[in-house]
Amino acid sequence: MNTNVVPGHDFTKGARVHNLAYAAPRALDDEQLRRFAPSVFAEAPHARMSDRYGFIPTSSVVSALREEGFVPVRAQENWVRNPGNAGFARHALRFRAIDEALAKDFFVGDSVFEIALTNSHDGSTGYVIEAALFRFACSNGLLIADSTVERIAVRHTKHVVRDAIEGTFRIVAEAPKVIAAIDRFRKVELTDRERTAFARGALELRWPTRIEEGQPARETAPIAEDALLRPKRFEDQGRDLWATLNVVQEHLTKGGDRGRATTGRRLTTRGIKAISEDQRVNRALWAYAEAVAERKAA
Repeated sequence: MNTNVVPGHDFTKGARVHNLAYAAPRALDDEQLRRFAPSVFAEAPHARMSDRYGFIPTSSVVSALREEGFVPVRAQENWVRNPGNAGFARHALRFRAIDEALAKDFFVGDSVFEIALTNSHDGSTGYVIEAALFRFACSNGLLIADSTVERIAVRHTKHVVRDAIEGTFRIVAEAPKVIAAIDRFRKVELTDRERTAFARGALELRWPTRIEEGQPARETAPIAEDALLRPKRFEDQGRDLWATLNVVQEHLTKGGDRGRATTGRRLTTRGIKAISEDQRVNRALWAYAEAVAERKAA
C-alpha cells in the first residue's frame, strides 16, 4: 500500500442522536486506523529525533483511551512529500465516549462532543488534546478555541499515556462550557450587514489580504462573502450566529465554490487537506464567533 497518500476518514454515522435516525455507534478498529493514519502505529521515532525524545507510539494512547471508554471514530494523516517521512507524519484522531451514560450529556442538538488528539513522530508536533464537535447535518468537525476550553499539550516522555488520559478527562469536564457557548451563539441574531461582516472576516482567515511595502493592499480570496453564506441544506437555514458559523465553516473547509483567482482564471475552491491548516481555521472561526457574541452582548 502506498502510505504517502492517506485519505481522511469522513465518519458520518456516530453515537446515538435523539430524534435522528442514525445507525448505532461505530468505532474504528486497528485495521482501519492503520489504513487512514499509519503513523499511529510507528514502532520508533524518525531517525532525526534525538535520544532525549521519549517515544511512545500513538497506538499505546489509543489502547489506553479505549480502556477508559473512549473510542476513535475518525482518523487523518498528512500527506508527505519525502518518502523518508512516511510513517512518522502528523496525524489527528477524534474520540467519543462510548458509554451511553457518559455520552448522553454531550449531545448538543445536532452535534456531539468529541476529543481531538494530534501527534507526530517526526518532531512536527507533540501530543495535543482539545475539545471538538461533530455536526451530523453536514459531517463537519469544529475545534473549540482556547478561549472556551484550553488545549492540553503533552510532552513526549515516559508518562505520555498517563498524561494523555488525564488530559482527556480534563477536556471532558469542560464540555458544559461548550454547550453553553453553543446556546449563546444560537441566541445571537445577526443582521444582513453583520452576517456579511462575519463572512468577510472568515475569508480573511482563509485567504489573508496581501500587503507589500509600497504596494496597495491586494485581496486574495477567490470568492465573495455571499458564497460563504449560502446554505447547502435546509438544516442550515437561519440567521443566528450558530447557523452562520456552521455554514461559513463548511464552505471554508470543504470548498467546492466557484470563483476566480487573482489572475482572473476561473476556479473551484478546494477543501483544506493539511491537518495544521484545518485546525488553525477551525479554532480561529470559533474564536471569531465568540468575539461577535461578546460584542453583541455588550
